[in-house]
Amino acid sequence: MQTQFWIGLKGGPNLTKANPTQFYSTFEGVDFVDSELEKEYDDFKTLGSQVGLEFVFYHKGFSIAFFPNYSRFNFTYHNSYTYESVSNPDDMVILNYDQKNHLEYIDLPLMFKYDILQEKIRPFVQVGAYYSRLLNANKEIQIENNDIASGAVRPY
Repeated sequence: MQTQFWIGLKGGPNLTKANPTQFYSTFEGVDFVDSELEKEYDDFKTLGSQVGLEFVFYHKGFSIAFFPNYSRFNFTYHNSYTYESVSNPDDMVILNYDQKNHLEYIDLPLMFKYDILQEKIRPFVQVGAYYSRLLNANKEIQIENNDIASGAVRPY
């Protein structure tokens, strides 16, 4: 067949590993090093999702394909801060932060392909462009406070 057109639907779950290029902290101290403020990421543990369409037009070895896709990526990280009294090491406050991040993207890839040979084995050359846009970003934070200095017996 010299000319064909395909339409498809795709979707499924995804798992994410956060790979930050720059680290930021809400605290900056004078008596500790920045490595004490690092976040602990939960890689590939929070389920996300994606759904998309596939449109492919083929004619005599040439193809043009458009794959619009919506994706939701979820990742979590944890960090903890401890404040200790200089005069009494038993007086301390411990803060534990659990942070859940949700990112939603729309992806719009466009591909052009040429099949070099029209045999069973079909090497090809392919070029394309890709546009992605962040639609929404949310963060949920759960803070657990353990104020031992004030005499609290359990975290709140």
